Amino acid sequence: MTLTRFEAFNGSTYTFPATAMFPQDQAFTTNFKALLARSSRVPGGNGGIRDFGFQRAPSPVGSVQATIVLATESRSAMQALRDALNTMADWGMGKLVDTINGSERWAICSLQTIDMAEDRSKHTDLFQTVKLTFEAPEPYWITAGNQQLWDGTHNWNSAINWDQGSFTTITGSGTLSITPSGNAFTLGRFVARVTGSQNFNQLLVQRTVNGVIQDQIKLQLALNQNDVIEIDPRRQWALVNGSNQLANFDFLFPDWMRLLPGSNTLKVTLDDAAAVISATVFYYDRYY
Repeated sequence: MTLTRFEAFNGSTYTFPATAMFPQDQAFTTNFKALLARSSRVPGGNGGIRDFGFQRAPSPVGSVQATIVLATESRSAMQALRDALNTMADWGMGKLVDTINGSERWAICSLQTIDMAEDRSKHTDLFQTVKLTFEAPEPYWITAGNQQLWDGTHNWNSAINWDQGSFTTITGSGTLSITPSGNAFTLGRFVARVTGSQNFNQLLVQRTVNGVIQDQIKLQLALNQNDVIEIDPRRQWALVNGSNQLANFDFLFPDWMRLLPGSNTLKVTLDDAAAVISATVFYYDRYY
């Protein structure tokens, strides 16, 4: 695993150095596998009660701590390397890219600290050790999953030709099967278009395990032919034709729609048996 680069959303990129003299001088660690498990004492009794019941404990804000080495054969060139790295302090959020055996994963991060101690007695004018800390609000490594990453060739038009996804026709009620490949739960972005002429007033999407509802999202709104619906837990929005409909939206769990690694079944129900939609669920694969 090697940190390759930081791609800021402002269009700037910093590529981490890999010197021929010290190719191994990069190290990093994350807290992505940390969980905020907590139990509360039972007054007068032994032990306690777990605050989150049988559910997974939440994660803290993510942190990536990295150590790299700037190296040069010319003492006069070292300051230019320091200056180039320090520009990251001005960039804000971006993608911190990790390469594993030629495959890339990334974390959405912002730079938190740059620790660059200069000590001529240790020849930092030739070999400068730098310690970097990135904050990751979403504490996971991410890959594209079933989504096409934006490259200018994909669009969302009246036929929902968006991300080149595979859509399922649902009349009245039906199911969607989704199989993420990561090793951490991810969030499902529900996208649909009303393809039938029958109007309806409620869309209900439920993730079930052995018949038990684990997650549920509900949109209560007059929905008509050609309306386009997008419910995105990562962005925390519920849109119809691009307009915010959170006032008409409800959910069962704070993450809205979780998808576990492996097979997931989503039950989709419309409140009119003759209503027809074309629907799919997009997701990123997430890793610890």
